[in-house]
Formats: sequence, C-alpha cells, structure tokens
Amino acid sequence: MMQVQSTGGETMVVLAALVGLAVALVLAVAVVYTLFTGYRRVGDPGMFGLAVGLTLLTAVPIVLRVVVPTLGIASPPVRSLVVSGCEIAGLVVVLVVIYDAG
Repeated sequence: MMQVQSTGGETMVVLAALVGLAVALVLAVAVVYTLFTGYRRVGDPGMFGLAVGLTLLTAVPIVLRVVVPTLGIASPPVRSLVVSGCEIAGLVVVLVVIYDAG
C-alpha cells in the first residue's frame, strides 16, 4: 500500500482540499468551454472576452495555486501577488466586456 505524507495539515484535509480544487477546476473549464463554443458558433466577441476573463479569474489561479508551490518556483508572497494579479486581470476583462456591450 502506498504511504501518503502531507505537509501543512492532516492527510484527509489536504486530500479534501485537492479534490475541491480539482472539482473547481473542472467546473471552471466547463464554463469557459461553453462560452468559447458559443463564441465560435455566434461570433460574438463579448463571449470570447467573458471566456478569457473567467479563465483568468478561475482556472489559471487554481492551477497556479497548485503548480507554483509544488515546483517551488516562487516564494509564498510572490505566488500570492501573481494569483491575485491574475484574478484582478480576469475581473477587469469581465467588467470591460460587460460595460462595453452596452
């Protein structure tokens, strides 16, 4: 049997957090995929903008929260700034699409 050792908490809590992140990532990709296929079908640039904004707001930060600490690429403060910057960029894109549509 494989031994699992976790850092930062109980093994079951860490596994539950990872499963939660995986579910959130799948849902984010599903929403973005739906927007992108709608954009390809209709050709509305607003749908493409929403797809980009929601990708930056949801999927990219989830991946960064897992990949960056795993690879040890950046310190926790830098990682936090990058993730927050990505989320802010996604919100800005969504707001631009919403207010530019009218």
